Amino acid sequence: MDVSYGTSQMITVFQKKTILHPQEFPDEQFSKIFNDILQLLSFKLYKSFPCCLCNLRFDCDLPDEDEVQVCVTGVVVKLTPKVSTIQLDEIGR
Repeated sequence: MDVSYGTSQMITVFQKKTILHPQEFPDEQFSKIFNDILQLLSFKLYKSFPCCLCNLRFDCDLPDEDEVQVCVTGVVVKLTPKVSTIQLDEIGR
């Protein structure tokens, strides 16, 4: 099926988390933060399906020894299916 590009909009997700015991398993804590962000993005984009999420940018900041801030920005392009005249004729039959 052919698709055409519809509207596009910028999307931003920001998370600020406290890291408990930074010396213990920091990779697991960071992994959970990024998984939470991806779940939030999926929830925000649910009504835009089908869509394409482009130009994702992850900006991380460590403002304190036990805090992390992650900001994700990107562009959502809504996709709409192209319907040819032949397909319209078939639907009408």
